[in-house]
Amino acid sequence: MALKLFSLDDKIGAMHVELVDARRANRSPGSAAQRQYEILKAIAADLRGRQELPRNNTLGELSRSLQKMKDAPRNGPAFDRDYMTTIVNIIVNRWPTISQALERFGDDME
Repeated sequence: MALKLFSLDDKIGAMHVELVDARRANRSPGSAAQRQYEILKAIAADLRGRQELPRNNTLGELSRSLQKMKDAPRNGPAFDRDYMTTIVNIIVNRWPTISQALERFGDDME
């Protein structure tokens, strides 16, 4: 499985395409198509809301390192060991922050 990273702007752009298509569909009130359209609008609003949130240092550092690793040349399917080591070091050094974020995320999913 390949590592794929998409920016928030990429996700919003893809959502915009889906919303444009959904607007063109026949959406009678109460229909499944109308419900789908409303859900897409809510997802787009959530994504746009995230644009305004400041990124914390841990997320920014990890995202930049993952992007560098993804963009680096590779020999075969494996990523460069130095880039992977950098990411492991970020995770180990920032584990308290990452752990708390994951715990909060898990609470939100219940």
